[in-house]
Amino acid sequence: MKLKLVLQGDVGDAVVTEGDVGFIGKSKNITGNKNGKDYSFYSQFVTIDDAGDTIGANIAFDTEAECIQNKGEHIKIKGTLESYEKNGETRMSVGRAKLVSRSGGASPQQATQHQAGNKDRLIVAQVVYKVLGQVSSQFPRVDETALREDVDMIMRVGSGEVAPPAPKPEPAVEEEDGDSIPF
Repeated sequence: MKLKLVLQGDVGDAVVTEGDVGFIGKSKNITGNKNGKDYSFYSQFVTIDDAGDTIGANIAFDTEAECIQNKGEHIKIKGTLESYEKNGETRMSVGRAKLVSRSGGASPQQATQHQAGNKDRLIVAQVVYKVLGQVSSQFPRVDETALREDVDMIMRVGSGEVAPPAPKPEPAVEEEDGDSIPF
């Protein structure tokens, strides 16, 4: 659902929305005991921007590796529409939010599986997505969706999840005598 429509909803509505991450708050480990059962999760506040509209969201993650790291990353969340007062103004936010997908369409569970035990890969992913955000903001004609898909494939190949695509054949150049030689 477009953010503009979400902002017109009623408090308590279940919502699903997506946009680009604006502000990223520090993740916090939340632990406790409820009804005799221990729990632990990470909570992080981010803002999501879409077509000039912005909404805040407190997103729950199972692990710290799943938390949002990159401003400009495209995410999709689901949660409950809430309101709060700030400076005498009523504002809307998404509470009890869960991440549905991010950047290349990977679920948080997929992101954790690929990043578990591999800090180097996580660092590379953060750098690649940061560069992607800078490229797409500097070159508006660049198809950001196609770039995100390419980045996702690069990360999947790098993790060994999929085999690299077959290389494209090199173009041949004909010599004067009619023989072809590769470049």
